[in-house]
Amino acid sequence: MGDKDIQKLIERHEGRVNHVYSDSLKIPTLGIGHALHIGSPVSDEIVDLFFTADFKSACDDYERLHIDLDPVRRAVIIDMLFALGLPKLRRFFRMLEAIRKKDYERAADELLDSNWANTVDPIRGDNKGRADELAYMMRTGKQLKEV
Repeated sequence: MGDKDIQKLIERHEGRVNHVYSDSLKIPTLGIGHALHIGSPVSDEIVDLFFTADFKSACDDYERLHIDLDPVRRAVIIDMLFALGLPKLRRFFRMLEAIRKKDYERAADELLDSNWANTVDPIRGDNKGRADELAYMMRTGKQLKEV
């Protein structure tokens, strides 16, 4: 048997699943039997593939909001969509209402007055810096830092 035949055999046995699921040992798994163990290394190529797909999803979700913003404020909403997803961002109804009224001062205040703004990111530490930067960008329409 060649490698292609072995790959087909493994795929037949493992299955191909396009979402994370728990395998028979309760290990989070995806794809063709790829176990997601905490601390397992992932190549830059895989990180980039996930990021590209997630970024596209956030941009698509922005379009579903039917709001028209300048590029900096659009970046704020896409950043939040990337972090939260559309269902959770829709819960920011006072912020979204303020945005629709072009009351960016209030929208920034609503962004900061959220549980999300006060959450802790387990990898980088306090997430408040992210919320502060996004609120500044929403308030002013200007980037705080060069990307």
